[in-house]
Amino acid sequence: MSAVILMGLLGSSPAAAGDTIGRKFAGTYLWVEDGSSQRVVTIARDGSFASVSQAASTYGFTDGLGSAKQTGKRAITATQIDFNFDDEGTPTGVTRVVFSMVFGDKKKGKFQSVRGSLFGETFGPDENPLDPEGSPTSTFSFAFTGQRVKPGSSSSQSP
Repeated sequence: MSAVILMGLLGSSPAAAGDTIGRKFAGTYLWVEDGSSQRVVTIARDGSFASVSQAASTYGFTDGLGSAKQTGKRAITATQIDFNFDDEGTPTGVTRVVFSMVFGDKKKGKFQSVRGSLFGETFGPDENPLDPEGSPTSTFSFAFTGQRVKPGSSSSQSP
């Protein structure tokens, strides 16, 4: 027990030493999917994953939440879940999206760029998108490139 308390006081935990996302990946990124819509993604050190897509209102889906894990020296895979609705707000499905990301341009211990692909499968509104036996009603995929969002970054800063 004293080891757990000491680790807590030092800002470390048993989970921090395990399969989590490192400081070099953690952060918020802006990316463009296949030259069309943009997405903002946040990857947390604990493996939490969140994304907001510019295309959400056009195609009737929500922001996505999920989890990520490091799969290589510069690579992460994440899975997110989002919900789908028709124009009247009636649930029409649930989507699982798997993101494969490769990071680069490391500065001051943090990656500055990301590229990769995503693959989505949409299921009926009462189906479990995590069920390996599930049958998707539709699929989609996109490639993307992006960059880290830095605090205070803008195209033109005023004093």
